Amino acid sequence: HLAKVCAKDLAIPGVAIDGAEYFCEVLPVEYAPCVQAVALSQHQRRPPDLGRIASFCDAGGDLPAARENGRWLGARIGQGIDYAAFSAKEVTRAAVEQELRRCGLVMLATHGHFDDQRPENSFLQLADHDWSALDMAALAPLERSPGVILAACEVSAADPGESPDADGVPGALLSAGAAFVLGSRWPVEDVSMGYLIERFVHHLTHVGLRPAAVLF
Repeated sequence: HLAKVCAKDLAIPGVAIDGAEYFCEVLPVEYAPCVQAVALSQHQRRPPDLGRIASFCDAGGDLPAARENGRWLGARIGQGIDYAAFSAKEVTRAAVEQELRRCGLVMLATHGHFDDQRPENSFLQLADHDWSALDMAALAPLERSPGVILAACEVSAADPGESPDADGVPGALLSAGAAFVLGSRWPVEDVSMGYLIERFVHHLTHVGLRPAAVLF
């Protein structure tokens, strides 16, 4: 099940790869329906401190599965980690930016939009604001270097067939100082994404691996 890295063919002697694909800029991902649409864009750095994790879900009040995933994830976080869940009207720009400066990991599960013509106009929908990539890039440096998980529509998308450069929302967050960004390339089924995030957080908090290896 190995094929493309950064949209370039990978030749593996003795292994047939016709029709197979995986999506990760550094390491391959085991092929399964719940992970085939997920990519990692990162600087090969771990957040320095995972003592606090925050989730922001369902800013528009119409994504009950995302809100439930945020609640469920809180019940699965290991001991010794402070977990804060925000939903609906609590998902404000001020709250998100505050937690990005306090947390080791922030999850954003709300509507968003990827603009393939002008990636800088891509945005996440918050309760009080459409938080654009330009807004994110203008943030004061995130000195705590949090990791960011984007469980939101196709905001981590790249143009089909092109190298998935870090632009749009992921690139803006990386330029602001995020250690890594984990996101879906197109809309992903909620239960699968929730399970993937739970496993990713589990290994990130319990194993001293870099993000690409954690995703693998």
